Amino acid sequence: MVALGLMTALLVKHFIFDFPFQTKRMLDDKGTYLEMGGVHHAFAHGIGTAIVFSLMGFYSLAGTLAVIDILIHYHIDYIKVKLNKWKDLKPDNKMFWNALGADQLAHGLTYVLLVY
Repeated sequence: MVALGLMTALLVKHFIFDFPFQTKRMLDDKGTYLEMGGVHHAFAHGIGTAIVFSLMGFYSLAGTLAVIDILIHYHIDYIKVKLNKWKDLKPDNKMFWNALGADQLAHGLTYVLLVY
């Protein structure tokens, strides 16, 4: 039951930070390695992950898992943006949606890893 609660909270956190809380600068900067917008976006996810694990009582793991999430999240997003730019993918292209779906799947599988 704890794992289900963690997964649910992480997926909700992911939606909040990947959609409503993501700024234009974050979106614009994700394709340039170590540009601040993309870094801030990944750190926001890490903070959310630390909060989730802390609220669920995993205080001693929260920081480590947050750092893992930051590093993985940053690189998943970077790769997706680079692919979109390389292939000139736009929302009217099926491959754009496949890339977005693969990106979201990779983030979800990251949470499976963190919960494990």
